[in-house]
Amino acid sequence: MKYISVAKIRRPHSLHGAVIAQVLKKKEFDENLNNIFYIDLMGEIIEMKIEKIFGYVGSVCRIKFKDFDGIDSVEEFRNVFLNIGVSDDTFVLEDIIGMQVFDGKMYMGTISSVNDFGAGIVIDTENEMFSINELDLENMSRGVIKLINQYDE
Repeated sequence: MKYISVAKIRRPHSLHGAVIAQVLKKKEFDENLNNIFYIDLMGEIIEMKIEKIFGYVGSVCRIKFKDFDGIDSVEEFRNVFLNIGVSDDTFVLEDIIGMQVFDGKMYMGTISSVNDFGAGIVIDTENEMFSINELDLENMSRGVIKLINQYDE
């Protein structure tokens, strides 16, 4: 199993064990509300179940986890990512980090990050930024992605 970060726990919120979290991937977060979430505390994977979400404002919400009933029980979750688990063969955009981008035979850079700023997904390399729509993700192979319509003849 691999993990995808869907939110970041910022800090404890109340004496009853709620936390303030920033949702990073709203669609994936919302689709998994009834499933198990995972956090990594210094190499130990802890399973979490959400009891209640309240106070959603923009990308920030308050979360109450089942079986965590006091501020002391959630204090160690400060600045920890809340993850969902997916099978190892599931493709996620973060999988393309480290791949090389080519325009024909010209090297354009190695993908260093994938960002969703709301208007579309942006791929960042050390040399340039690309829209996700410019990359041929269907035909990527051996760590190489080509720009669309830029194939060798």
